[in-house]
Amino acid sequence: MLQKWLRDKLQGYIIDIANRVLPQRMHELEVQHCLYAKKVIVKILRKNILGLCYPGYKTIILSPRIILLPQRYWDTIILHEMAHLKFPHHRKAFWSFLTILLGEDFKLQKDRMDTMMGIFYNYSEFLLK
Repeated sequence: MLQKWLRDKLQGYIIDIANRVLPQRMHELEVQHCLYAKKVIVKILRKNILGLCYPGYKTIILSPRIILLPQRYWDTIILHEMAHLKFPHHRKAFWSFLTILLGEDFKLQKDRMDTMMGIFYNYSEFLLK
């Protein structure tokens, strides 16, 4: 009973923070890269999904789980979704553009994120299920 109450409180707190912080950070990146979405939504997504982009609507959806990651990874996830505004697929042009947005080879960034994600998903699943 206490554990459920605490989990509910933590989940609410995480979602509140994410709703304030993630759209603000995305706007900063939009200005920096001159790549704009019409709308950003923060909502709980499926377990392994941290973001979605609907390029036709210029809408990006971000999972509140992102704020549980170290802050340096927020930009990687946000920029990945922003790159879909220009390239709605995962072909070579998308990855080349993402490399430009990140300022480093996306493969290096992906390797670092993959290493950390196993632990992160278990932790975030406990807090946000």
